Amino acid sequence: MLTVSIVIYELNASVLKKLLVSLILALKNAGTNIEEIKVSVIDNGDNGPALENLFIDPSVSGPDYQLFLNKENVGYGIGHNQAILTAKSKCHLILNPDVVLHPNCLKEGLAYLEEHPDTAAVSPQAFDESGNRQYLCKEYPSVYLLLLRGFAPGWLRKWNQKKLDEYEMRAITEAGEISDVEIISGCFMLCRTELLHRIGGFDPKYFLYFEDFSLSLELGKLARLVYLPEMSIEHFGGNASGKGWKHIKSFMKSAVIFFNSYGWKVL
Repeated sequence: MLTVSIVIYELNASVLKKLLVSLILALKNAGTNIEEIKVSVIDNGDNGPALENLFIDPSVSGPDYQLFLNKENVGYGIGHNQAILTAKSKCHLILNPDVVLHPNCLKEGLAYLEEHPDTAAVSPQAFDESGNRQYLCKEYPSVYLLLLRGFAPGWLRKWNQKKLDEYEMRAITEAGEISDVEIISGCFMLCRTELLHRIGGFDPKYFLYFEDFSLSLELGKLARLVYLPEMSIEHFGGNASGKGWKHIKSFMKSAVIFFNSYGWKVL
C-alpha cells in the first residue's frame, strides 16, 4: 500500500486538481490498485468546503481521500506528520499541491525502492511550467550561499555561479544519472514509511522552510537518498524571497533553527 500526503494553505483548486489527476494516472501506470491508496489532504487554511467539492469530481475519484481540517495553520511539516505518523504503508509520498507527476513517475520510483532496500527516499528530475529544469537536490548549505541564492543581485549571483551550481548539484542533475545526494526537496519525497516513522516524521520545530533539509539529513543517517532522473515532475513553486516579508522572516527563522541543529557553515 502507498500513502500520500498533501498540505494546503491557500487553495488553488485547478492546480490541485491537476496534481490529483496526474497522481491517479501515475498510480495506474505503476500497476497499483487505486482503491488501496490513501491520499491525505491536510488543510491549514479553512478550505474545507472547496476541498470536499473537489473530491467528488469524477476525474479525481478512486483513491481513499482523508481530509484533515486544522483550525489554524500548524505549518508544513506538522501538517504532513498528521498523515505520516499514522500511515500503514510500505512507502509514503510527500507532495506539494503545485506539482504534476509524469505518467511513469511512480512506476519508476516504487520499482527502484523495491529493488534497492538500502535507499530511504528518491527524488525526481523537475521542470517548471515553461520546461526549464529545476534543481531539487542540494548539498549542505552555507549561510553565504543561501543569502546569495535568495537575495543577491544578478551580477553577484553570476560572479558566484560556480559555487551556486555546486550547491544545487547541477552537474549531477544535468548528467541524468542515478546519484546519491544529501538533501532532497519537500515538494516530492517518495520515502520508506518505516524510516519516516523511525525519525518521527518532520521536525516540528520548523513551521515553514528547511523542514525538508532536516528530514533529508535524518533519513540520510539511516539509508541512501537518491536522485532518480527516470522519475519526472513539473513543479510550479519555490522562491521564498519573492513572496513578501512574511515568508522571508519565516525563512530566516527556520535557517537559524537548522544551522543551530546541524552546524553553522558560513561560506
